[in-house]
Amino acid sequence: MTRLSQREVKPNILKSLKSFVRSNSLISEGKYRLDNIDYASILDQLDQIVCVKNQDGVYVMVNQAFCDLTGLNRIDILGKDDLQLGFHMNPQIVKTNDLKAFTTKSPLDIPIEKITDYFGITLLFRTKRLPIFDEDNNVEFILFIARDVTASKSEEQ
Repeated sequence: MTRLSQREVKPNILKSLKSFVRSNSLISEGKYRLDNIDYASILDQLDQIVCVKNQDGVYVMVNQAFCDLTGLNRIDILGKDDLQLGFHMNPQIVKTNDLKAFTTKSPLDIPIEKITDYFGITLLFRTKRLPIFDEDNNVEFILFIARDVTASKSEEQ
């Protein structure tokens, strides 16, 4: 079996992500299975927050780390936006950054983004927003990935 280069892997992953995100019946059940790969199991093992939003800011996919941060079950998150969920996660800033990724059609890397968790604790995250395009090269979804850098920033100070 030959190893794929990172350049070859990234388009394949994004293509697969587009396919499973579009299959709403699977997403509403919290199951992300495509080509015998159980994406939910993989994503739920990550410490990083991973979610996908549509152009209306509605969550169509979240991993377990996201659920842990919010204190909500996946089924209670899917199909809703930040305001509907009553998140204390600086929704206006989050919405502005999401919109920037949609309008520029480019990845957005934010070194420090403050997000308040379910317990009211403000954490620092390094966030990335990656546009997922449809067949007409329009941004259909935003893949959001966040890594908690609170501890490393505290050590620097």
